[in-house]
Amino acid sequence: TKNEMQLNGLDQDWSSRLELLEQVHNLIAVCRDDRILYLNSAGAKILGLQKNDRAYNAKLASFFHPDFKDIAALGLDVFAEDETVISVKLLRPDGIEVDAEIWVTRLNFSGETTYLVEAHDITSHMRAARALRSREQRLEGILNTVADGIMSLDDHGNIQSFNPAAEKIFGFTYDEVIGSNVRILMPVPVEGDNFGTDWAKTLAPDREVVGQRKDGNTFPMEMAVREMRQGENLSFTSIVRDITARKEAEERVYNLAHFDPLTGLPNRHLLGDRLEESIKRASRSKSEVALMFIDLDKFKVINDNHGHAAGDEALKIVSQR
Repeated sequence: TKNEMQLNGLDQDWSSRLELLEQVHNLIAVCRDDRILYLNSAGAKILGLQKNDRAYNAKLASFFHPDFKDIAALGLDVFAEDETVISVKLLRPDGIEVDAEIWVTRLNFSGETTYLVEAHDITSHMRAARALRSREQRLEGILNTVADGIMSLDDHGNIQSFNPAAEKIFGFTYDEVIGSNVRILMPVPVEGDNFGTDWAKTLAPDREVVGQRKDGNTFPMEMAVREMRQGENLSFTSIVRDITARKEAEERVYNLAHFDPLTGLPNRHLLGDRLEESIKRASRSKSEVALMFIDLDKFKVINDNHGHAAGDEALKIVSQR
């Protein structure tokens, strides 16, 4: 009440001014010797006080979280001299913690030093920031454990991030590639001179290209680039996969299907395919095809007298010749 404020040293003129502060949504307090002379209704709500409780004559430091008691012990005079926003944690009587930003301004009236304290409740903001940070950490954890190389690029193709899988694939460290153009990871431009300006368009589809490691060795890889917009900023995410093992496996399967594993010569399947193609060409050109058949005399004798291992060796020697 006005009478209580006057008893605490605030005159009628100040009482009228303080009534305006009841409309403010931040905590506003007037303190002397760290004791509260005035606390607005928003401040009482932020501090979790009971209805009509304005904490008159209570120490402001009593509302600081125990982790911030040392800061509170510095006193409002130090806060006022600092002239900066101070981030603290308050503790309500019901045990609920409140994250807040505090400003302190020194006032001079009634011949005594008094302080105007303003506090902004940033609990929801801090909660959202912590949740965002947690999501970023989870995402970073995922990116750091996936087997595929993942990197982000600016609109000029310069590398902005490089996950551990990409480091392993290319042999470069994070610090070695950040800021460099993505073309250092490939031996030559993917499609001629246009790669310098149209690199994103060139790599946008999932496609097989040749990668180059730090040691200069090349390898087959799948690379895809996807556009990513953040407001007005344009950036790209690239996913890279080393397909050396897959290519080797495909080659092994092809060889098994088309070549004799003992001699390395084309097998019956590949012979039939090539013979069919030759007959088609001869038919179109009205020419003829000659098929030569080579037989090995006394091959059965080698097998019978010296065993199949010797027969296999004979077949390999003949195939090489």
